[in-house]
Amino acid sequence: MTDTLALGVINALYRRGLSVPEDVSVVGYDNIADAASAVPPLTTIDFDKQQFADTAITVLTERIADRNRPIMSVTLPHRIVRRSSTRPR
Repeated sequence: MTDTLALGVINALYRRGLSVPEDVSVVGYDNIADAASAVPPLTTIDFDKQQFADTAITVLTERIADRNRPIMSVTLPHRIVRRSSTRPR
C-alpha cells in the first residue's frame, strides 16, 4: 500500500474509534514527505524510486520483446523507516 493510502487508513481507523498503533499498526510504502508529519508519523518502506522505474521499464521492454520470457520477480534494495504508526506485538 502506498503512504497516501496508509494515511487514509489511519484517518478511517480514527473515525471508527480505533487507535494507531495501540489497536492497529499501519505501514505505508514509498516514504512521501507527509508520512513524517502525519499523526502519528507513518512507518514506511523507503526505496530508490528512479531505480524502481528503471527496473520496471527494463522488465516490461524485455517481456514485450519476448512474450515467452518467464515472469520475473525482482527485489530492489529498500529500508524500513520506523515511526510511531507501528509498535511491537
